[in-house]
Amino acid sequence: MTKNPDASQLAPLLAAGYQLIPLHNYAHEDEFKGKRRKRGKSPVHGNWTKKPYKSADQVTHMEAGDNVGVRLRAGELVLDVDPRAFPDGQTLASAVNPFVELVLWTGMNPDLYPTVETGSGGLHVYMTKPDEVSTRDSLNDQYPGVEFKTLGRQMVAPGSIHPDTLKPYLWKVGAPELDAFGADPAPKALVDLIRRPTGSAASGGGEHDQEELAEMLDYLDPEDFRDHDRWLTLMQACHHATAGDGREEFVEWCTRDPEYADHGGLIGLRWDSLHADNDDGNRVTYRTLHKIMRDAGHGDHIPRPPAADDFEDLDPGGLPDGALTALAAKERREDMAIGETNRRSRLSVRRIDLASAKEDLVYVSAAGGVVDLKSGRAWKSVELAAVHFAGSRMTLEQETPEADRNDEKPNGVDTPKRRGRPPKPKEVRVVNVWVGDKAGDRKTVDVMTWAPGRKTICPPPEGRGDAVNVWKTPALPKAPEDWHDRAAKFEDHVRWLLPDGDDADDFLDWIAHIVQNPGVLPHTAWLMITSKRGVGRNWIASVLARVLAGHVALGVDLGEVLGSSFNERLSEKLLLVVDETREGSGSDRYRKANKLQKVITEEHREINPKFGLKSVQYNCCRFLMFSNFMDALPIDDRDRRIRVAYNPEKVREPSYYGDLYETRRDPAFIASVARLLRERDISAFNPGLPAPMTDAKRSVVEFLEKEEHRELKVLFEAWPADLIGLSDVWAHLEETCDGFPANLKFVIDEAGGAVTSRRFNKRGSSGNEKDTVVIARRGAWDVLRVKRERPAVMKEIIEAARTEWAARSSSS
Repeated sequence: MTKNPDASQLAPLLAAGYQLIPLHNYAHEDEFKGKRRKRGKSPVHGNWTKKPYKSADQVTHMEAGDNVGVRLRAGELVLDVDPRAFPDGQTLASAVNPFVELVLWTGMNPDLYPTVETGSGGLHVYMTKPDEVSTRDSLNDQYPGVEFKTLGRQMVAPGSIHPDTLKPYLWKVGAPELDAFGADPAPKALVDLIRRPTGSAASGGGEHDQEELAEMLDYLDPEDFRDHDRWLTLMQACHHATAGDGREEFVEWCTRDPEYADHGGLIGLRWDSLHADNDDGNRVTYRTLHKIMRDAGHGDHIPRPPAADDFEDLDPGGLPDGALTALAAKERREDMAIGETNRRSRLSVRRIDLASAKEDLVYVSAAGGVVDLKSGRAWKSVELAAVHFAGSRMTLEQETPEADRNDEKPNGVDTPKRRGRPPKPKEVRVVNVWVGDKAGDRKTVDVMTWAPGRKTICPPPEGRGDAVNVWKTPALPKAPEDWHDRAAKFEDHVRWLLPDGDDADDFLDWIAHIVQNPGVLPHTAWLMITSKRGVGRNWIASVLARVLAGHVALGVDLGEVLGSSFNERLSEKLLLVVDETREGSGSDRYRKANKLQKVITEEHREINPKFGLKSVQYNCCRFLMFSNFMDALPIDDRDRRIRVAYNPEKVREPSYYGDLYETRRDPAFIASVARLLRERDISAFNPGLPAPMTDAKRSVVEFLEKEEHRELKVLFEAWPADLIGLSDVWAHLEETCDGFPANLKFVIDEAGGAVTSRRFNKRGSSGNEKDTVVIARRGAWDVLRVKRERPAVMKEIIEAARTEWAARSSSS
C-alpha cells in the first residue's frame, strides 16, 4: 500500500496529448448537508470542464502529492470497468462477467488498448471514437459495472491514489503504451452498440440545436440548480428544446458543479428516461427554458429558434403554438421531395411486346439486373422486372414432336402413333422470353452508370466493356417572354447575399455551369458563412431544387457524408446542399478533411441502394454548404477545393422574404430562372481552377489554425536543419503552448513536416531511450530517403542542429 502519487505515470498521457486537470489530494474531504465526503477523485475547480489548463503543470501538481484527472474530448473514449458493480460472485478473474460478455459480443481484444489498473481493482481502457458519435454512459441492464466515458467526463489519471483503498492507479504491465499517435479506434461493433439512440421527436420541440443550448447554459450557474425540482424542470426544458439532442451539453454543464462532477452517468440516465414530447398535464417546454433565462437576467442571450429561419414574413403572434415550426418542416419536406423525385419515379407502368422489349430493355450482366431505357428505371433482378411488366404477356406455340408430324419410322423402327390433341399454346411474360432470347439481339452491357452528357451505351467509369447510361437530359419548362425581368429577383437576391468582390458573379457562373455542362464537375465547392440566421440562403437552394428537380439533395447532414456508410443520397445528384455544418474542429478533423476532399473530387463512386440496382456513377455532384460558424469545415492554407464567401450579418424586412417565398411557387418564375442560367455567358468560367484565397477564406483558415500548428510552422521554418527529433517538437510545444494536440502526427504534417518510422538513440541513454526522426522541411529529405539513410547519420544532423539552436536561443 502506498500513499505517494507517482508522476512518472503521466508521461504516456502527455505524449498522446490528453488534457490533464488538477484533482484534490486523495485524502481531501469536505462536508455537504452534514455529511463528510471524500473528494480525492473530484476536480479542484468548479469550472473544470471549460477552464484552460497546462497538462505539463499537472506533473508538478501530482509531485506535490495531489491527484490528477484526464478531461476527455469528443473523440476520446474510456471503458470504465468496476467489478464492484458486477453481479454477486463475479470478479475480473471470473470466466464469465459483464466485461467478458462485452468483449465476446463486440469481438473486441482489450489487450490491444492502453489500460490502467485502478486503485479499486477495476480497469480504464483507453480508445478513440468518431467525434460526431454520441454514446451512452452505460448499458447497466446488459453489462453492469461497465461505463463508457467521453466528452464531459473526467478519469482519474494513473499515478493517482484511490481515496478509499489508498492504492495507486497504474498502467497495466504488458498492455500497449500511449504515444504521440494516441489510442487505437474502438471496434465498430462496440461503437454501434453504445451509440446513443436518437431522442423522441417532439411536436413543437427541437427549437434549438446543441450549440445554442450550450450557449444559453453558459449564462446559468449549475450551483444555482442544486434543488432537485428546479434542476429537473431545467433538464426537461433543455430536453424539449433540443428534441433530446442536447444530452452531452446538459451533462457537461451539470458536472461543472464540483458537488456533482462524478454524477455524469446518473445525469445521463435521467436524461435518457425523458421523452421530448412528454405531456403530463403540466408540460415543460422550450418556453420554460426561455423563462428561466429571462428570470436570470439573460433573456438577450436566447437564440432565435432556427426552425423559423426562412419565414421572416410570417407573424408568429398570429399562429398557434408550434405552427411556425410545423410549417417550416412541411415546407422543407416539400422542397426535398421536389429536389430528389426524378422523372422516372413518376412514370406509370406500360405494356410492352417482344419488339419493344428488345428496343427498350438492357440486361446488366455484372449485377443480373435490367434497365428500361425508356423510363430509366432499373431492377436488381430479371424477376423483379418481369413482375413490373407482369401485364405484358405473349403466346408461344408449342412444338409438335417430330414423330407426330409424319408417319416415318425413326431409325427404321415402328413407333406407336400419339393420340389426342396437339399441345396448347403457352402464355408467358414478355420479359422472360426477352431475357432467354437465343437470336442474340438482346441488348447486354456489363454495368449500369449515370453519366450526364454521355451516350446511352458508353464506356464504364472503371474497367472495360459497356455501360448503360440512365442519365436523361432534364426537360426545362418553357419560359415566358418576360423571363429576364422575372429572373431578376433571383439574381438580385444572389447579389445581396454575396456582396464581396466577384463572389456573386462567380457563384452565378458556378450554378449556370450545372445547367449548361452537368457532366463536367468543377474543382470547387462553395461555403457561405454568416452568424445571422434567416438571411434567405435556403431560398436559393429551394429555387435550385425546382430548376434541377430530381437531381438535388437538400438538408444533407455533412457528418453523415463524412461517415463511412453514406452515399445513397449522392446517387444521380448534380447539387448537394448542406443547411448547417460545423465540422472544422475536434480531434477527428484531419480524417474529415481527407474524406471531404475525396467525396468532392472522386471521379466516380459505387452506389448500392437497398432497393435498386448497384451502379458505378460518374461524380457530377457539386457541394453548396451554409454555416453560422467560422469552424464550418476542416480547411487550411493548402486547400484548393473550397470557395468561401461571407453573407450579410443582417436580415431584410419581413415583406421581402414573404415575396421571395411566394414567388418560388410560381412555375413561370422557376422557368425564368432556368432560362437565365441556361443562357448566362460562362465562357470565362474555368471549372478546373482552384478556389481562390479570398478574404473570407483567409479569415477562416486563420481562425482554424491552432496554436500548436502556428508554433510548429515557426519552429520548422527556423530550425537549422531539415531533420528534427520528435523530442525537440514536444519540448517546443511544451514551452509555447497550453496543452498538447491529440493528433500530433497530423499537426506536424499540416505544418509542413512528416513523422517517420526511423528512431535513434538519445544522447547519453546507452541505447535505452529512443527518439524519432521528423522531417522539418520537405524537399531534400523525404520518407524514402529517411528509410535508406543510417540512423547514426541522421542523429549527427539533428544533434548539430540542436547545438546551433541552443546557441541561437542563448544569444537572443
